[in-house]
Amino acid sequence: MKILHGPNNITGAPKKLADLERKKGLFSDSFNNTVLDIDGPSHFNSNDDIFSKVIFRIMYFFLAITYYDVLNFHAGASFLPFNLDLPLLRLLRKKIIFHYYGSEVRIIKDLQAVNPFFDYLKEDGKNNSNQDFKKLTKLKWQSIWADYAVAPRDSFYFISQIYKEEKTLELWSANILDESFISLMKKELIPQKKVPTIIHCPTNRLTKGSSFVEQAIKNLKNK
Repeated sequence: MKILHGPNNITGAPKKLADLERKKGLFSDSFNNTVLDIDGPSHFNSNDDIFSKVIFRIMYFFLAITYYDVLNFHAGASFLPFNLDLPLLRLLRKKIIFHYYGSEVRIIKDLQAVNPFFDYLKEDGKNNSNQDFKKLTKLKWQSIWADYAVAPRDSFYFISQIYKEEKTLELWSANILDESFISLMKKELIPQKKVPTIIHCPTNRLTKGSSFVEQAIKNLKNK
């Protein structure tokens, strides 16, 4: 069985999943043509120009048809625009998995049902009620062709409204930790300090609520 993750390396998770699958003896690759520094490289990466990105994605589209068995797509993207490749991939009996992360499935009009802090939301380019119809249309199209859908608990509600229950898997977190991070989490390796060091590394200050984190730290300092 040959597995392909892509076409991005969002939060580094696709490559880490492929690495873990390789350790289990599976043939697994990750490819990336978004080239975002915050996510880091995959096993195979395109150059950061539009021509290279298009050629790179088309090349992996043909590799998916001829070589790979399982296609694990991340953050709602596949090989072709508007997921037009999905019917052909399904016709060729490829297993299709969509791994969702957040903004690409977060429906703002329904967010209040699952988030008690809905009133604090500040809309941005991705988390905006004007994007709801586009997201829903895309999700419905993907649900027709996908074998499975995976999402973290804060986004699972939205895919559960579209996908059949037997196709869905809920995760605690979308991020995947590799061995180096796991070792750092072991209590005996972390020196205990009277004044703790807090690291907040948001990919988007607005979406991640950085202003609330900063205010909470100020309140703690005052106390």
